[in-house]
Amino acid sequence: MGGKGSQSPLKEIGWHKFCSLDVFQTGTLFHISGEINTFQWHGDTFSLPKGAKRLFEIEACPEQVFIYGDNVLALQFHPEVNEGCVDSLITNCISDLAEGIYVQSENQICGRDDLIKSSSYLMFTILDWFEENIRSKAK
Repeated sequence: MGGKGSQSPLKEIGWHKFCSLDVFQTGTLFHISGEINTFQWHGDTFSLPKGAKRLFEIEACPEQVFIYGDNVLALQFHPEVNEGCVDSLITNCISDLAEGIYVQSENQICGRDDLIKSSSYLMFTILDWFEENIRSKAK
């Protein structure tokens, strides 16, 4: 799509808040407004493709979510995360938890059932909104 991937100057690992951008000027996006906690585990970033609209951003890595045209939604964070996923990442990628301003400790990441539940809610909210958006444009 024309964007370029690259190593980010800052890794993001753990639960981090991002802000929704009101690019559609609807008051809320995906029926979500303000700040929300999301699960991050990445050290890469990308440039926004020409014609894409950034929907969410975060200080360490502005490119978090974008929509392109009517049928492409891209996510940098992990709304699909569950306890098993977090445990697997900790077990298999513990070396990623090197010191960094946006890298949380194992204790900060694990045992956050409240954030896992809100992440699941966010995932289904985004999917429902996207499905509704696609259906309304198909009519």
